[in-house]
Order: sequence, then C-alpha cells, then structure tokens
Amino acid sequence: MGSRIAAHLANAQIPSLLLDVSAQAARFGLDAALKGRPAAFFVPESAGLIATGSKYIALAYLWPKPAGAADPQVSEPLLQLFRRGVEDGTLRSDLPAETLLGSYADLIEGSIIRSARAHAGVEETSAAVLSIFLSGALGSRVTPARA
Repeated sequence: MGSRIAAHLANAQIPSLLLDVSAQAARFGLDAALKGRPAAFFVPESAGLIATGSKYIALAYLWPKPAGAADPQVSEPLLQLFRRGVEDGTLRSDLPAETLLGSYADLIEGSIIRSARAHAGVEETSAAVLSIFLSGALGSRVTPARA
C-alpha cells in the first residue's frame, strides 16, 4: 500500500504495514509522507502505527513454515507442482514434496534478505535461487545443462 494510504489509516488509529521493494524503500516512503505538503498525518506521532518492510520478505513468509501456517491459496498450488515433479521424476524422490517446497522457500527467504543487503536485482536473485535449488533437487532422470 502507498505511504499516504497508510497515513490515512494511521490518522484513523488503524495500524498498517507499508511494504516496498526493500525495507529501506518503505521507510523512505514513510519519511516522504511525514515531510510532504500538504501533511499526510493529522499528527506526526500517528506514523508510529505504521510498520515498514520488504514486500519480498513478506511474500517469502507465505510459504509453508511451519506446516499449515501458510495461506493455502498460495502454498497449495506450489505443493501440487512439487508433488508432480517428484512423481514424474523431475524432482528427487528421496525427499517428500513438502520438504522440497520448504527448502525452496528457505532459499528464497535467505536470498531475498541477502539481495536486499547487497542491493541486488530481483531477477538476478531469482535466477540464482532457481539455479541453486534445481542443482540439489533434480531427479535422477534429469541431466543439468552444461554451460
């Protein structure tokens, strides 16, 4: 949500979460709302009702960790995809699909945190995560491509 929308919620004493590509960018948006004219806040102290964070970190938390804690609309299609991969031999079968999905989510979360610190691009980070994950998750019938 935008910083001014979050400010409107704060003015009504409703806590909110302001997400952007990084936590730093979200804080910058909140600062801009605090300094903007006309004023976004009735009283500047209302800004304390707004938490800031990275939308990518928030997205990483939608994956199932711990089991059953994820939004089923997000996690269930991914889990079905991983199950199909295990069944058809595309993904390794010595680990359950749930474990593979959890490992993938952990890789994404760690990579997003690392890329945010290094100011790396999302596409670059996504490509790295996929490459790392598939190197360890490929089934025996799939031969990794050689560069």
